[in-house]
Amino acid sequence: MKEIYSYTLTDYTTIKFEGTNDLCFDKHETVNPLGDDEPLKKKVTLSTDDWDGGYYGKFKQESVSEDEEDFIKNYGNPLCTVRLYRRTIVVTEKDNKIALKIFEYNRVRIKATKYFRLSTRVEFLTFNHTTNSLYTGYILDYHKKRKCRKKIRRCIFAEDPINRFRSLINSLFGDYNKKVIEPKIWGRSDLINYIINLFVNSIPGTEKYPELSPELKLYKRYLDYSGIKFSNNWSSFILYNPQPKKVELVKNGMKYIDTIISNAGLNGDKLKRVLHKVKQCDFTTLSYTYEVFGKNFIMSQNDDIIKKMIENSVVNGSGVQVNFTNKENQNSFDIFKLVLDGQINYNTFHDHLNFHNFLNNLETIKWKSSNYEDFMDEHFEWSEKQAFYTSGDFKRYYGEKFKSEVERPLLGVNVHFPVLLTTSKEYNKESFIQSNCVKTYIKKPHSVIVSLRRDNVDSEYRVTIEYFIKYSGGKVVELKRVQSLGKFNYNFGEDWSIILENLDRRIDNLVKKELFVLPEIESIFGHKTIKSKLVEIGPNQFYDVHNRGSETKLDWDNDMIYNVALKQSIFDDFEPNNLLNMINELDF
Repeated sequence: MKEIYSYTLTDYTTIKFEGTNDLCFDKHETVNPLGDDEPLKKKVTLSTDDWDGGYYGKFKQESVSEDEEDFIKNYGNPLCTVRLYRRTIVVTEKDNKIALKIFEYNRVRIKATKYFRLSTRVEFLTFNHTTNSLYTGYILDYHKKRKCRKKIRRCIFAEDPINRFRSLINSLFGDYNKKVIEPKIWGRSDLINYIINLFVNSIPGTEKYPELSPELKLYKRYLDYSGIKFSNNWSSFILYNPQPKKVELVKNGMKYIDTIISNAGLNGDKLKRVLHKVKQCDFTTLSYTYEVFGKNFIMSQNDDIIKKMIENSVVNGSGVQVNFTNKENQNSFDIFKLVLDGQINYNTFHDHLNFHNFLNNLETIKWKSSNYEDFMDEHFEWSEKQAFYTSGDFKRYYGEKFKSEVERPLLGVNVHFPVLLTTSKEYNKESFIQSNCVKTYIKKPHSVIVSLRRDNVDSEYRVTIEYFIKYSGGKVVELKRVQSLGKFNYNFGEDWSIILENLDRRIDNLVKKELFVLPEIESIFGHKTIKSKLVEIGPNQFYDVHNRGSETKLDWDNDMIYNVALKQSIFDDFEPNNLLNMINELDF
C-alpha cells in the first residue's frame, strides 16, 4: 500500500481530583458538640470505593490539563481521569484503488479504576478506477477483529459522499487552530480542501476536468468511463436518488434520462425535453400531482411549470384521490402553483384536499378559490365545518382587563400589535399564515398564545409566541415565554428581540398585579355546548425548579373537552342525513 498523505491530530486530557473532600453528616443523626446548628464537617481521606458520592460525598475536581507530559505523568494515577483521543486522516493507493480514510482512536481510564476503555472507528471512501466504482462505509471497533461491525455500500453519489467527508473531517478537528503545527500554516477549510482535492486528483482520469469541483470531477469521471449517454445538464443529476444501475442503463441503451424516467414509472417525450433543462431532479412532486390532478392534465401544462415541479421537492407524502370537476381541478392547481412558489405550505394544501373529501360525504361543497386570499377564506370555512362535525369549535375566555392590556400597541421604531388568540378560527388562521402547528394548541392547558404583528393588526409579518402558565401556591406566579418563532417555525431576526422583551415585561407586570386569572374554555360540538374551567389537579411529578414548568399541574375540570371528537371511522357506520341527529343525541 502506498501512502499518498497522512495527517494525525492527538488530544491529551488529564482531569485531576482532590484527595480529600468535605463530609457533611445529616444534622439529625450527628450533633455538633459546639452546639452549632450547622452540620458537622471534617476531612475524609480518599476511598476509591466511594468516588461518586454516597456516604462520603463527592470528590472535587482540582484541575484539567491538555498537556502530553501531564498525561504521561498521571497515566496510572487513581486520582486522575486520563484520555487519549487520536484522529488520523490518510489518502492511500493500493493496486487499482484510491482511498480516503479517517481513523478514530479513543483510550480512556476513569478515576479510581485500573483498566482502560478502548474504542476505534474508521470511515472510508474508496474509488476503484478499474471497475469505475465508488464505495463508502465504516468499521466500528476494528481493533477487535472478529467482533467489529462493518458496513459498505457502492455508488452512492446521491448521498453526496464528498461533502459528507468534508463535514466528518471538520467535526473531528475540534479546536483546530490551537493545536495544529504544520510546516505551512493552514486554515481549517484550506486543509480540508487540500485533503479532498488530493484524494480526487489521485484518481486516474480526473485530470481531464480541471475546471470542476472535486465532487463533480468524480461524478463526471464515473459517467464518462461507464459509457453513459448523458445530457448537457448532467451535473443536475448528481444528487438524484436512486442512481440507475448498469443493468437498467443497458436496457435503455445507456441513456441516463431514459433510464431514470423508466425506473420512476414515467414516460413521454415532453418529460424528456423538460429534463434536459432542469437544475436538479426529484420526481416526488410530479408523481403527487399525477395522483391528484391526473397525468393528462399535468402534461398539458407548459414546460416551465413541469420543470418547477421536478426542481421543487415540496411534497412529503402520497397524493389524495379527489373527484373534481374540470373547473375545480383548474382552481386547485392554481393554488398548488402557490405551493410551488412557497406562498402556501404543502401541508395546508393537502389538508384542504382532505377537507374536500370529508365534507363532500356530508354536504355538497365546491373548490372555488384560485388565489391566495380566496383560498385563505375557503380554508377557514372548511376548517370550521369539519370542526363542527368532528372536534368542536373552541373559544378561550380571559379576563377583559388582561386581554385589553396585552393588546395595547407597542411603540418603537415600528408599531407592533399583540393579539391574544382566543378562538379556533384565530388559531387556525395563525397556523395557516405562519405554517406552524399552533392550531392544535387551543386545548393545551398551560399554554397562552400571543401573535405579535408589525405595522398593522392584520400584518402577516409576525411572530407567534407561546407563554407557559407557571402555577404554585394557589396562584399564577409567572407567564414564561417558551417559544417565539416566525413563519415556518424559523427564528425571528434580531430586530424583534427588543420588542419581545418589552412584551415580556408588560405581561410580567400584569401577572404581578394579579390581572391574569386562569382561563375558561367553551366548545360547540354540533348543537351541544361544553364549558370547562382551568383548575389545579395536584403537584407536577416531573417539575424541576431549574427548568421550565409548573410546580402545580393544571387541567380542564371537564374532560369532555378532550373527548368531544368523532373519529373518521365513525362515518362508515352512519348515513350523512343521520349524522347531525347522532351528534346531538350524544350525552355530554
